[in-house]
Amino acid sequence: MSNVVADTGATGTFVEMNADCIVNIQPADPPIHVVCPNGEIMQSTHTAELSFTKLPPAARKCHVFPSLASGSLISVGVLCDAGCIATFGGNFVNITLNGETVLSGVRTDRLWHISDKTIIPTHPFDRPVANATIPKIIDYSNILA
Repeated sequence: MSNVVADTGATGTFVEMNADCIVNIQPADPPIHVVCPNGEIMQSTHTAELSFTKLPPAARKCHVFPSLASGSLISVGVLCDAGCIATFGGNFVNITLNGETVLSGVRTDRLWHISDKTIIPTHPFDRPVANATIPKIIDYSNILA
């Protein structure tokens, strides 16, 4: 899966053109402009939908920026506005909707990388708030050992 980062500061969900997590790509009419931290202004070329089907429709809308080179940003604010709850731990993020985990990810290089696979942390300090009934696929027990 493409590099997708959960971003609490992003005002929208912004993805790379070649991201494998988008569908229904359409030309942007009109495009939007985003000011980057370095002052550069990027312009979107397309709109699309995230392929994460468990997200509500409002949370799946995204803008495509060909100049994004290091990965896509999924807006935590947009997810929460659509009814999701984001739970962050030292090494994980879980996005839930109506008590069900719909996205999760792990923290590497100080960023929370989202996956469409469910990740259940096993370290006692990194437990998600809600109990999930989905099998564990990543074991964090050796991180703080």
